[in-house]
Formats: sequence, structure tokens, C-alpha cells
Amino acid sequence: MTDKPHIVLLPGLDGTGELFFPIVPLLENHFEVHSVSYTNELTFDDYVESAQAQLPANGPVSLVAESFSGPIAITLLSSNSSNFQASVLSATFCRSPLPLLTQVSKYLPEKLFSSNPASKVFLDYLVTGSDADSRVRKKALEILEMVSPSQFQNRINIVNEVNVTDTLKDIEVPLLYIQATRDRIVFSRSGTEMTKHAKNLRLTEVDGAHMILQTQPEKCAELIISHVTSNE
Repeated sequence: MTDKPHIVLLPGLDGTGELFFPIVPLLENHFEVHSVSYTNELTFDDYVESAQAQLPANGPVSLVAESFSGPIAITLLSSNSSNFQASVLSATFCRSPLPLLTQVSKYLPEKLFSSNPASKVFLDYLVTGSDADSRVRKKALEILEMVSPSQFQNRINIVNEVNVTDTLKDIEVPLLYIQATRDRIVFSRSGTEMTKHAKNLRLTEVDGAHMILQTQPEKCAELIISHVTSNE
């Protein structure tokens, strides 16, 4: 049995949790680290229930949620504050950061969400950044081939519909928002909006693209460890 506090990582649009590999070793010296993964969920409520079911039973826990999972974490954190400690939201949003894009996604053919030359350019430009570690870029491509296009499309449709802005007001635990300075998916206005509605949220910028936990793991781990341990 470990005496380390529990920290739970909630993944982005890929839903696998496998992309946390650069930051997990840096957190394990301080926490008992768990990763949530998604499978066949269809609705936003399904994702919330799935994440809830994967939380360790012997809480409380701290959540670290990136991108797609931000609204899921917000919903969990607002439901029962006694189960949670200081938590972190990374490159995420309380409502769709790209409403026009997500609105048209349901009309696009599924093949556009599969691995192809265009999607590789998309990853480099929008998600990892062209200067990302080659291991991160390679893993992102592997997962793009592993996750079905229909799952990606469904999750983007969920992003279009979600709005947990009011839910932020119900969160009691201290929050840290990590904002990627070169994020071309979740712009700075998403973080700014969240600071207006959350009771106790601190925003910190880290230089990098959207997948900031993967491309700047040392800096992000330092911020996470400091935030969680200083608010125990």
C-alpha cells in the first residue's frame, strides 16, 4: 500500500491515455498515478460516468485533464468536492473553442478523421507542433491509426454541444489552468473565460503547442506537483 496521494490523468481527443507517457515518470515520484481511458462511450454523460468509474476508490484524488477531458473533469469536480483535491486543467475549455469547425464536423466524411498525409500535417501544425520530440510525434501518429475515425468524429461532435461554464462556479478545490502559448486549437480566450467563472483558478502559460503536457513534460510536471502539494 502506498502513502502517496492519488493523481488521475484524463486524456484528450484520442481517449487512450497512452499519450501521457512523457509526463507519467515525472509524476510518479510524488503521486500514485492513474490514467483514464475511453472506449465506446457515445454521449457526454457516458464519458463522465466512465471517468468516474475509473477513479481510485481510496480518494481523495487530484485530476489532471487535458483538452477533450476538461469539461468531464469540471463536471466531476463540481459533483462532490470531498472526493477531490487541487486539480489541473490543461489546454482545455468549458465550451467549444472552435464552434464553427465543430459544427461542420458532423457533415464531414469519416475518412478525414483517419490516418492520411493530411492528418499528419494536421498533427504537426495544430496538435504537437513541428518541434515536438520525435517520440511524441510518432506516438500521436500510432494512436491516430489505432482509434477509429467514428470515435474521433463523435468526440468532436460532443465538444460542439458541451457547455459547462456554469458548472465551474460549483468547484471548490483550487484549480491550475495550463495554457499553451502556441495552441492553435484552444486559444487563450478559453482560459480567460474560465478564470471569469471559476472561484479559485490560477492560469499559467507554458510555451508550446496544444499537446503541452507531452511536449513540455518537465515544466508541466513541475507546475502540477507544486500546485497539488501546496494545496494538500
